[in-house]
Amino acid sequence: MNDKSDNMGPGAGLGYILIAAIFLLGLGFGVMTRGTDWSSTVAVLLTLFSLGFVFGSLK
Repeated sequence: MNDKSDNMGPGAGLGYILIAAIFLLGLGFGVMTRGTDWSSTVAVLLTLFSLGFVFGSLK
């Protein structure tokens, strides 16, 4: 039974996976750029999070 994601809608499972991947990517990027200009890092993290939220809510 690998059809659990179908119960949440066509793209819900993929949306959550995409949000998690973008969050982890942003987290890794934030760790890599630690000690640099924080404003640019926060801007990139917010952009990644907002993109992930938009794609995740599109279903």
